[in-house]
Amino acid sequence: MSNKRNEVFGSTSAVESTAKNIEAMQTVSANDWLEKEFGFKTQVYEVPLPSKGLLYPEGHPLHLVESVEFLPISTREEDIIRNKKLIENKTMGSELIRSCLANKRIDPKTLFPGDALAILYAIRTASYGAEYTTKVKCQSCGTVQKATIDLGELDIKEMPEEDIVPGVAVFSTKLPVSGITVEYRIFTEDESAKLGDENDAREKRGVPSANSTVAMQSLIVSANGVSERGKINLLASRLPGQDALHLRQEVAKHEPGIINKYLFSCKNSDCRHEAMQGIPFGIEFWLPEADV
Repeated sequence: MSNKRNEVFGSTSAVESTAKNIEAMQTVSANDWLEKEFGFKTQVYEVPLPSKGLLYPEGHPLHLVESVEFLPISTREEDIIRNKKLIENKTMGSELIRSCLANKRIDPKTLFPGDALAILYAIRTASYGAEYTTKVKCQSCGTVQKATIDLGELDIKEMPEEDIVPGVAVFSTKLPVSGITVEYRIFTEDESAKLGDENDAREKRGVPSANSTVAMQSLIVSANGVSERGKINLLASRLPGQDALHLRQEVAKHEPGIINKYLFSCKNSDCRHEAMQGIPFGIEFWLPEADV
């Protein structure tokens, strides 16, 4: 049997995934066990991380690690994808990553969102192929139609590495209106989720959402050398709009990620609208047999 390994967004190398209680309760490699018992060995893939591991602190399993290895979706992962509770609490993606990653020391919650997204796209591509067919609505005429997207054409968003101190996810910029120099950080998956949960909780209590204010308060580490949270929170709630826009643009510039957009072309002969659109994460993304 050939041991040639496939590639997804990059080169590949070998990895073994362990399973417990197989053959006399001994811990063995699940891949090796499958090969020995059935002559079948799951192919292993590798995906480059948009962050190149540069933003993870020392001691993190991804510190200065440029790529990660994973196994494609099996029936075990299909159970995760179909789990309604995981879908409702928005943790299905994290649990899917946790299950597929070869290195079990990696906690998906500590990933930067761009790295997590790259891994998810790679898992989907390795499991079902790069072609993804879904239903989309034309933003111009409203026509609902099928679109086929080539996930293999997605590019990694380049980061300005000259601004990065390895192991530090904190950057500095001078705000254009106030003239204040602020240090700001890049959110992890867990931190992004907590911000969303906080705003959801506010809405459930009948309190107006405060997306911009809460995000700014969480982003800013210090201002002109001041790091006292009370003062930072007050400043963040009163930032001039142009300063807030500048800070969001700086964050976007330094965030690792995937350019997850495709060229949409309306099939309505009376419209023919074209535009770059975000790739939808519908049920058919993970279950290609779903009716589209």
